[in-house]
Amino acid sequence: MAKVTAQTVNDVVKEIELKKLKKESILVKHVSGLPMHEGIDCRVIFVDDSIIIMAEEGGSKQFRLAYNKIVDFQIPCEKDLRPVMVSSAGGAIAGARLFGTPGAMIGGRIQRYNFEKIEYSFIVTYKKDDDLADLHFRLISGKVRAVELVKKYKPLTACSASGEVPVVDL
Repeated sequence: MAKVTAQTVNDVVKEIELKKLKKESILVKHVSGLPMHEGIDCRVIFVDDSIIIMAEEGGSKQFRLAYNKIVDFQIPCEKDLRPVMVSSAGGAIAGARLFGTPGAMIGGRIQRYNFEKIEYSFIVTYKKDDDLADLHFRLISGKVRAVELVKKYKPLTACSASGEVPVVDL
C-alpha cells in the first residue's frame, strides 16, 4: 500500500521552485570563505539577482551574494600527476612456467604507470567593504555545467566585460 503524505499548496509550490532552482545550480564542496566547516557539501544556485549558497545537509546555512558585488568567477584546474610502480606476481609465475628464471624476471618486472588526478575549483571573487574576498569551493558536479552557468550569469556581475579590472581603494 502506498504511503500518502498530505502537502499544503505552499509545500508543493516550494518543491516546484526548488526543482527549478536545482537546474540552475552546481554541487560544490566548501573550502574557504564562509563561516562553515571545510568539506561541507553545498549547492550554489544562480538566480536572477544573486547567487545563493546552501549547505546540502539540513540546509540550515544559506548565504546570498548579489551579482553587483561579484567581481569574477573562476574555474581553475589542478592536475596531480603521480608515478605508480606496479610489479606483477602473476606475470612472474607465468614467465617462470614458460621460460624459467629469465621468464620470471621479465614477467615480474616493475612497471611504471602515471596516475593523473584532475580536480576543478570554483572561486567567486567579490567586493567586501573596500576590499576583495574569495569564496573557494571544489566542484563535485561537472565542470561543463559550471562553465555554462558562469557564461550565462557573468554579464550580471560588477565586472561583466572581459579584461575589466575592479578598482579597490586602499
